[in-house]
Amino acid sequence: MPVKVITTELGHSLPPEAPHNITFHIPGWDTAKALRRGDPELLGRLASIYPRFGPWCEVRQLAAALHPLLALPATHGLLLFPSPDALPLAQAFSASPRRKPEHRIPPDQLLFRAVDIPLALPLPSEPDGDTAGRGEVVRLYAVAYPADRAPGAVGVWQNYGTGISSRLAAALLPAVEKGEVKVVEWKADGAGM
Repeated sequence: MPVKVITTELGHSLPPEAPHNITFHIPGWDTAKALRRGDPELLGRLASIYPRFGPWCEVRQLAAALHPLLALPATHGLLLFPSPDALPLAQAFSASPRRKPEHRIPPDQLLFRAVDIPLALPLPSEPDGDTAGRGEVVRLYAVAYPADRAPGAVGVWQNYGTGISSRLAAALLPAVEKGEVKVVEWKADGAGM
């Protein structure tokens, strides 16, 4: 029996491609190894991925849009969570002696912030979708970490699976783009946990 060649572009979801898909095409063992290593060129080509692998697409866009509003150093990456329970988890995970020394993040280098953002519903990708909750304010909790130690922080997203969903990010992005974000008057770092 002949093998059908997959024509899906590298980094895109398997057919049918749609927003919020969780599959992605990475042909060949060498590509899979590059993904595991976190190859920046390969990661830059991913348009779709299983959400627990990391913050992608709309989640990454939302984090990038919020970063300058949170008075964070340019050297820091940003993870977004719907619950404050993620903050002590991030601190414990990032500072754990189980992290490689080059990835371990001292608690005072983790920065915590919170923002309130109104929902914009229906989602652009689902124009006939539910509008219940439109305008309702969602509080997000942000964990900023030194980008050069990203594996020490991103693991909390991957292992606990408590980061925000791509649908939530898509529902919040329009309000952020309109400047409707309220930065909560609260700041902390991992040393205070």
